[in-house]
Amino acid sequence: MARTNKGTAGAVAGGFLIALALGSAGRAQEQATEPPYSQECQSGGAAIVEQSPLPNVTAALATRKTLKILTIGASPAAGRRQTKGGYTALIEDMLQHAVKGLDVVMINRGVSGELAANAATRIRNEVALTHPDLVLWQVGTNDALAYIALPHIRAAVVDTVRWLRQHKST
Repeated sequence: MARTNKGTAGAVAGGFLIALALGSAGRAQEQATEPPYSQECQSGGAAIVEQSPLPNVTAALATRKTLKILTIGASPAAGRRQTKGGYTALIEDMLQHAVKGLDVVMINRGVSGELAANAATRIRNEVALTHPDLVLWQVGTNDALAYIALPHIRAAVVDTVRWLRQHKST
């Protein structure tokens, strides 16, 4: 059994805690002084790109001030490892601050451990039920961990994205 010097171990642990506290204080100060969004997002409603890569979202915003977003996928979408609503709450907050007067409706349908092929089937059902303007799909991690062959993952994703475009949910 190796001998440890309790004084040295205590000093290292104490130094680590001080560094951690100083780092947290520094981050808190940075957060207090820096704006939470880029300059482009702070202006709200200003055109950032010439042509919309999300034509269905653009159409929804042109006809009404509500944007319905379906989030689907594994653990992050399910919110299992997130706090205060996870990334869906962050997206909702960012969009509502970036576009003045926008009402964002987040529909969270994440399922922990879900594979792409299963989600692909479920996406079709969820789109039929909720009619979202945009679908955010976290996909592939569980498939890789389950050793699903890449061609099967690719086929599920390509077919589903093609279907979503046809049903105006991209």
